[in-house]
Amino acid sequence: MATLPSRHFAEGRLDMNWRKEWKPLALIAPPLFLACFYLPVGIPRFDNAVTEAFELVKWYARAHGILCLIPAFFIVGVIGMSTVTGLIYGALFSI
Repeated sequence: MATLPSRHFAEGRLDMNWRKEWKPLALIAPPLFLACFYLPVGIPRFDNAVTEAFELVKWYARAHGILCLIPAFFIVGVIGMSTVTGLIYGALFSI
């Protein structure tokens, strides 16, 4: 795989070589389109499965926020405060 010069990223554009890129796109796009076209939308079993999947994602996000992220923020806060106060006290009492 060829790497692009950094100036392409700095200018905000990426040049594609369509002669190389069309083959994987041609292999991926038609099956993806057909899969989306034939989704059984409107059948209660499928609709309930999709709804329950989103409900599960919502539950996971809430549980993860409460059980993991909040304690992690408290731990980081304690470490940050102890580090800063240690530096301040070290600077004050070293005189």
